[in-house]
Amino acid sequence: MRVHLLSTPEAQARGVIGLPGVLPDEVFFFPDVDAEGTFFHMIGVPFPIEIAFLDGAFRILRVAPLAAQHGRAWPPRGTRHAAETAPGSVAHWGLGPGSVWDELRRAVEPPA
Repeated sequence: MRVHLLSTPEAQARGVIGLPGVLPDEVFFFPDVDAEGTFFHMIGVPFPIEIAFLDGAFRILRVAPLAAQHGRAWPPRGTRHAAETAPGSVAHWGLGPGSVWDELRRAVEPPA
């Protein structure tokens, strides 16, 4: 799994816009999402993705498919992070709502 950490406001605003696609092993990680004031959109993105919304313990709250160009998703209450992937990737990795995404947590958190 290759994780792209989108830690600046500019990187988060860009997300996957301008890319030719998202590979099945790629994750675009959005740390510290403002669940009350943020939504994700697909304007300018010509391919579908899915987005996993995670709480602070990296537990998946919801996985939302987003259609090319027109998809939108709002983080559910309790969201702390978000991860954009290729469609079906989250399930392919054996994850879904209620799962803790430990591999992603290890990839983005500094070692203790």
